[in-house]
Amino acid sequence: MRCTLNGIDRHPWAASEANWTYRALGLSGHAAQGTIERTSMRARRGDGILAAYAVNELPDPSRAALLSRLLEAHAKGSRVLIIEPIARRLTSWWPEWERACVAAGGRANEWRFPVDLPPRQRQLARAAGLQPRELTARSLWLA
Repeated sequence: MRCTLNGIDRHPWAASEANWTYRALGLSGHAAQGTIERTSMRARRGDGILAAYAVNELPDPSRAALLSRLLEAHAKGSRVLIIEPIARRLTSWWPEWERACVAAGGRANEWRFPVDLPPRQRQLARAAGLQPRELTARSLWLA
């Protein structure tokens, strides 16, 4: 099965890196500089929408509007995956999103993967006050 990726990031460097990655992996797609608030979403059966480590960066009004857009896309047949860090202080909005997604037939998960980081990454993690023994994230999935 063939698919096309369309990515967006605020920073031009990140969009450029995504395009390099698409080419290196032989994937069909294009990433552009932009914001999630202004991005149009095609909402149709068979499409997938991934919002990874982006929702927690939005101001409250933009975040609320995005939730509505994602739920609408799911209602039209798109699959939606939202991935964010497990950081209670940074994601006080998460319980509301979790309730809305579960009510729409989705599921919520927390992920923890044991990891032995290389020394430099372990040192950086500790300096940032992080626990470098595991990688963590949480997700909302609307199939």
